[in-house]
Amino acid sequence: MHIVILLSNDISYDQRMLKTARTLENNGFEVTFIGRKKNRMNENDVFRTHRFDLYFNKGKLFYIELQIRMIWYLLFKNFDKILAVDIDTSIAAFVISKLKNKPYILDCHELFPEVPELHNRIFSKKIWELIEKVALKNATKVYTVSQSISDFYINKYKINCDVIYNMPLKIKETSIKNNDNKKKVILYQGDLNEGRGLEAMIQIMPQINAEFWIVGDGLLYQKLKNLITKLQIEHKVFLKGVVLPEQLAKITLQADIGINLLENKGLSYYFSLANKFFDYVQSEIPSLNMSFPEYKYFLSQHQVGLTVDNLEPKNLIESINVLFSAIENKNFNDAIQNAKKEWIWENQEPRLIQNF
Repeated sequence: MHIVILLSNDISYDQRMLKTARTLENNGFEVTFIGRKKNRMNENDVFRTHRFDLYFNKGKLFYIELQIRMIWYLLFKNFDKILAVDIDTSIAAFVISKLKNKPYILDCHELFPEVPELHNRIFSKKIWELIEKVALKNATKVYTVSQSISDFYINKYKINCDVIYNMPLKIKETSIKNNDNKKKVILYQGDLNEGRGLEAMIQIMPQINAEFWIVGDGLLYQKLKNLITKLQIEHKVFLKGVVLPEQLAKITLQADIGINLLENKGLSYYFSLANKFFDYVQSEIPSLNMSFPEYKYFLSQHQVGLTVDNLEPKNLIESINVLFSAIENKNFNDAIQNAKKEWIWENQEPRLIQNF
């Protein structure tokens, strides 16, 4: 069976979709990625891939062009099923599924109409809500990354929505730990966008005896760089840019604490369950998270981190110091060993396959 996977982001850096494709191929499916070209991409694709060189790379025209290019390309291709990654590829999936009478599956990584970027754009938000409704109502199967998002969809649209947690592949024991750095390391991995707690973290770093490694790229890159320079902390806060998943895993193994501080800027963030939360566990480092439903639920199972209600400097500093102490605590080490055996992609694979 041949499955085409439609996505709008950079194929080479999407860990969830790379894991999904690997699982599908290991279970006898043929997989082809359909996406866009980006300047930073890794050309050495492991899976069969078709990338569009788009004229528009952001805004409404980007989404319109991407849908049209996907529809036109797939119109003349043979395949059995479509996997649409998020609402922003669902138009193409819906149209092609009708034109070619093919089922499509929808993997929702977030509540797309509830992202902070749409809060003050009422018309755009209404359009995305309409697209979301059509996509969810017409998909053969729907699954998402957290129970909170699943419950939201079930209650709002009266559909079935499965949960496939974005957990990492199990790390071989021989890989743990690899910190040649003499100083303690606090790590953030992910997009450098508004509402990620990065500015608050940088502001407290003069009072923290550690280095802060920021791995990723985004709209805030230059602003963060300017803040680091202003505070004269270039010697302890490092912007490491974007790296491939295998490089990111190695960097995470060198850290002592992981940061996951999404601010409450809408339901998309509030219901989120970032893959970095599980990545930190697999690398045996405690994490500092916001006090959102999913993190409170998982931390009630295994106490492998802390939550904070806000980004007040005092709260952050105290929590980080507690986490540094926890590293040597037997209870923490027992908890993280149990969590890392349980919270792995291999345990999600059976449920994933059931959706295909």
